[in-house]
Amino acid sequence: MRTLMRTNGKPHLQRILFGCLSLALLALLALLWFVMAHHNKDFTQFDISKSEYLKDVSEPITLVKCISWSDGGSMGLSFRDSRQVLRAVCLENDLDGNKSLTFGKMTPNRYKEVTIGGSEERAFLGLLQRWLRRDLEAQEWFNRMERWSRSDKQASLFTGHETEEQRTKACAIGIMGRLLERN
Repeated sequence: MRTLMRTNGKPHLQRILFGCLSLALLALLALLWFVMAHHNKDFTQFDISKSEYLKDVSEPITLVKCISWSDGGSMGLSFRDSRQVLRAVCLENDLDGNKSLTFGKMTPNRYKEVTIGGSEERAFLGLLQRWLRRDLEAQEWFNRMERWSRSDKQASLFTGHETEEQRTKACAIGIMGRLLERN
């Protein structure tokens, strides 16, 4: 019995259990913080009327086209608002490291570039999140992409039978995911 006791009278086993429980509690708190910080990002309340580029957008929006560029991963998206006004954005991801969101064109160009994580970017992110909430097919794509991102990625996300509209929705969700990662 004496070999299990420390000089202060506490058994080693009791101290080990207390240490393990403390570490488990810290790990649980860290996991909770991560989940709340990264998976519950809701930008739908960002007011687009204060955005220089988006202030005249009348919701809901309809996606028109999404293009992925071969410059390292830039993605361009065009959409129409409820008044049929055509808008375009590009989330740049070029080989030089530029990852800016630009308004006005679907091509990588640094035209009307906005601050990464700034109010313009967050307003656009809110616009995409509101679009996603309204579009049931886009929600299905979002869930499919989430499952695929947690998989071993052996199978392709696409079957080859998707329509242009479905690919555009998947591309828009990809843009939204990239923006969520950094905001």
